[in-house]
Amino acid sequence: MSFAFVSQAFGLQPRSQKQVFTYADAATATIEPPPVAERGGWAIHPVYLFFLAALLHEAGVTVFDEFVAGGNERAELLKQVGVRGEIKFPKRDANGEIATGRMPRTELFLLYSNLSTTAKKTLDKQTVRALNDVFPAAISLQLSKEVGDRLSIRSYAALIRTAGGVRAEP
Repeated sequence: MSFAFVSQAFGLQPRSQKQVFTYADAATATIEPPPVAERGGWAIHPVYLFFLAALLHEAGVTVFDEFVAGGNERAELLKQVGVRGEIKFPKRDANGEIATGRMPRTELFLLYSNLSTTAKKTLDKQTVRALNDVFPAAISLQLSKEVGDRLSIRSYAALIRTAGGVRAEP
């Protein structure tokens, strides 16, 4: 589902899908598992990994680097690249009932990017609860189980850049 989700968001054709998958596959082989607080407390986040690979492939190095650097222009960059669609996910409403949450795919990618620069110590239980209001709970819960100073997804952009055969600027 993760790969199809990202492929649809970018409107990738089969040849581009193969290239994006190749970038993500190469990056996955080099991901170092972080220390975890409990058994099963870590997982690769394929949506974010595939997103970064697709962004590099479709938008090129300059836009990729601008996006990764952060700033207020990131949403505009995703619009220019043509990211489209929305995600639906289960969430609890104000009465505690299960409801359907919705968000644009661009917003999901932006939230992941924001989390990739968040210090782990700021991702406490209160932050996770707040994220669950706007973010699929399984993702924020998985991130909250990691221990250490940084979240594992912080390294993804550099790994994708290397997997895509692009050297870092000196």
